[in-house]
Amino acid sequence: MFLLPSSGGYVKSGGTSTPSTEVTVAGKKYIALSGCKPHSCPEQNIAVLYSPDSGDIHGVFSDFNAEKNRETLTWLNVDPIDSNAMKNALFNRLYGN
Repeated sequence: MFLLPSSGGYVKSGGTSTPSTEVTVAGKKYIALSGCKPHSCPEQNIAVLYSPDSGDIHGVFSDFNAEKNRETLTWLNVDPIDSNAMKNALFNRLYGN
């Protein structure tokens, strides 16, 4: 389990979401989910990969500051061992690829 930054409270209470898809990362199947802050999708987004077989869950939370034109990514439960493949899959889901 991971904790979201305090600005991500909408995730628990019902944000805007897209349909789930199945992806394979390093030979392991995951369900890919994503969503965003209601009425402000460019401001905050989240992508999550969940393995129904093992119960593993990984994510990335994006917080965009329009005034500074800066995006901050918070990686959630991504170990250094699997970081490249996992980060690529999460980043792709975050941006709709």
